[in-house]
Amino acid sequence: MKLYKALKLKKKLTGEIAFLEQQISSKNSFQVDQVELPMKFNVEKLNEELMTKVYELIQLKLKINVANNTIQEKIFWLSEYKSLISFWKNNVSGTSGMVQSGYSNPCLIKYDVQFDETKRNELIDFYQNKLDEIQEEIDTFNYNTEI
Repeated sequence: MKLYKALKLKKKLTGEIAFLEQQISSKNSFQVDQVELPMKFNVEKLNEELMTKVYELIQLKLKINVANNTIQEKIFWLSEYKSLISFWKNNVSGTSGMVQSGYSNPCLIKYDVQFDETKRNELIDFYQNKLDEIQEEIDTFNYNTEI
């Protein structure tokens, strides 16, 4: 199986596990006069299915991990570039100039920035380009690698 197919299967198994967990969670407790419900949703059987899927997922993750060993650094960089992009987009203020502050006793405060919006956007673009480059390498690796 190619690595990209294994990653799709991993996503599918994760969804199946979440569905089984939801069924167990919602069907474990039932109204006593609803005799058919326990037979239709046998929680013990659902749990056996859940554990089978969990085992399959673990085995698949182990194979994926071994296959990814040679590109693990790229995978880490990909994650960090995503975090850096999010940080610069969402957490770094670009407020500059005179800004009114306060409600009951408002006053004007002068702000300046070390990274203006242009510089910040250039940095975000740089990180995005690096991320895209690495993602392309990983996609190629996933498509060509057999597990």
